Amino acid sequence: MFYEKELTSSWDLKARTKLLASRGLGIPGGERYILGLMDEDGGLAATGSLVGSTIQGTAVDPGFEGQGLMTQLVSKLMEVASLTCPAEDIRVFTKAESVPKFADLGFHVVGKTDRVGLLEWKPRFRSHLAAWRETAAALPPAGVTGASVMNANPCTLGHRYLMLKAAADCDRLFGLVVSEDRSEFSAADRLAIVRAVAADLPEDIASKIIVMESGPYCISSATLPSYFTRDEERAAVHAELDLRLFIAQARELGITRRYAGTEPFSPSTAAYNDAMARVLPSGGITPVFIPRIEQDGTAVSATNVRRLIAEGRTSEALALLPPASASIVAEILRRKESV
Repeated sequence: MFYEKELTSSWDLKARTKLLASRGLGIPGGERYILGLMDEDGGLAATGSLVGSTIQGTAVDPGFEGQGLMTQLVSKLMEVASLTCPAEDIRVFTKAESVPKFADLGFHVVGKTDRVGLLEWKPRFRSHLAAWRETAAALPPAGVTGASVMNANPCTLGHRYLMLKAAADCDRLFGLVVSEDRSEFSAADRLAIVRAVAADLPEDIASKIIVMESGPYCISSATLPSYFTRDEERAAVHAELDLRLFIAQARELGITRRYAGTEPFSPSTAAYNDAMARVLPSGGITPVFIPRIEQDGTAVSATNVRRLIAEGRTSEALALLPPASASIVAEILRRKESV
């Protein structure tokens, strides 16, 4: 008989870390709920967690395999997840060899590499692709179509420069703003800011840009969990899955180029850029890396903007943003201060 327990104590969490490590797994990071299945002596027999609506970090002690613990584990995690999200939003991020186990439990495979896989309870990826196909069909014909995926937390002069250079290099540019809501600035605010900045570009450039949400299959906690935990060791492994899914989505929009800024600061983002150079050409997409602009000898970055804001140096932070972005960010900061 195994009983369910939310793991919160340091003792239980150490046991969980040990169990995950024994199965070749690390701590997912960013979990909102950590579940343990305990044996009659209080020992940890199995564990799993929720990162948003994604099930991650599942493991069963080898001594308890074959007793239906994975089924019990997943059922409980789905029950907890469904309290805050629709069942169709529940996904699983797991090692490649575990994909068949989850498929047997009723999950649908979204994509996999030789290292990791993503599954979902309801097959929504196909409808997502269809929606992007409809978006493309509603647009007038264009020549070379590019894309740039941006978290834009917040949108800096660097992001503006990236859009400007990328749009000048192609006939249509999709500015895909990361939908995952795990950044200092909300997904809705980041989307509004990027749209405002894009609209403020010279008319011949602005007319080429379509700003839209990236959706749940592009740089999300489901497809690229290491992006949000800054896990440098797993960044390249996770990046390949995210990029394989991007290739499938890009086909629907006719994207043949993906633009990104060079990365002098974040090792995990640099690893993602390296993966782009390696993976995207196999899907007929050319990666284009644009050197970041500098101010006072330092590359402009959203990381630096957030640091300056945290240090109370707001005016210095706003100086690193385009006017359209600075005005919105200033208003957001005023709202936060008034709460």
